Amino acid sequence: MDKVWRFSRSHDQCYIDCPRKAFLNYYYGGKGIVRKGLDLYQQTGTLCHEILQAVMTHAKVKGEVPDEEGMDVYCSSAVQAYREEVEKAGFTEVTAELELEMQRQCALAEGLARVWTLNRLPYILERYNIVAVEEEHIIPISDGIELMSRLDGVLERKDDGEYFAGPEFKTTGWMSDDYLESFRYSIQTMTHCLDIEHKYGKQPAGVAMEFLYKGSKRKGDDGTYTYYSPLVRAYKMTDDFGNETYGFDSALGRKRDWKPFDPYVMGMGLWVKQLPEEVVNGMLFNAVIYRDPREVDTWKRQAARRQNLIKNGIILLETEEDMVMDAIFPARMDQFCYSNQYKKKCPYLDICYNRIDDPLGSGAFVVREPHHAGEWEDES
Repeated sequence: MDKVWRFSRSHDQCYIDCPRKAFLNYYYGGKGIVRKGLDLYQQTGTLCHEILQAVMTHAKVKGEVPDEEGMDVYCSSAVQAYREEVEKAGFTEVTAELELEMQRQCALAEGLARVWTLNRLPYILERYNIVAVEEEHIIPISDGIELMSRLDGVLERKDDGEYFAGPEFKTTGWMSDDYLESFRYSIQTMTHCLDIEHKYGKQPAGVAMEFLYKGSKRKGDDGTYTYYSPLVRAYKMTDDFGNETYGFDSALGRKRDWKPFDPYVMGMGLWVKQLPEEVVNGMLFNAVIYRDPREVDTWKRQAARRQNLIKNGIILLETEEDMVMDAIFPARMDQFCYSNQYKKKCPYLDICYNRIDDPLGSGAFVVREPHHAGEWEDES
């Protein structure tokens, strides 16, 4: 029997954005390649997600919010794993600058996870049963084509038994109505609805999105970044008796009596508990996204065609490389390569623009590690 072709929503989205990038990321050499090293800023979301996964598992098993001791364990365990990942990524020398940045990223991730756990999890436990946490599913899309899907969680509303994909966590440094609304049209919310229908045999009531705003950072004239998040930067004023008053508005930095400080030095558990309600509300946003089943059907048909095209292209590469690369995996070759919606240049820029001929031999790239179990497995 032919090998089953498996893909994830990230595979499909990447191909839509740029076929050449999808080829390099997922298929080059059989497994794909990624830039060597680690983007510390992108890892903030991963670290926060690891903590929240432990929190949600605890809540599913025990039906309650973790206590302070439990949160300390979940946070310290995830931070330790994060630091090990940094070392694995090639940062063999931990400089003072790198250590400071890791402290900030750990504080952001831990702080956001603690804020969400204290303020949103009780609401969810009151209204929903947690059915599943971090489940992986394989979903048939068409003959020989399967979608690899992972849900952050599955919720059952207590009032009516309706199912929701979620909570689906997103950390972001940019928050607006347009950003929230964009998930109404994303592949992610569509595949999550498809996943619920496949696994539980019922149309979901929606995708419960939980957005955690990590604030912004700005680069100064000296090349260093200043963070604007109450989790890693705040202001304090000390009176004549040694009593401290905390503030969060960046304008306080221009006032003589107020001094900036790094709040995470006192411990995130303690700091988060005393944050004012209005500050907490500025970090947490949520929305329920509904997807029409007809939209999902349209995407399934189109995704199946795209994935069949990619599958055949990989087979044809052995004999018709140039034709296949130009026709099936064309490089985007426009300004998006250098500055996309995230204001970042594509990690494969130097390959497409002929500055690197041998990516793995250059030492700049390493073989990708699959994010889903069972990628490219044979089906007997």
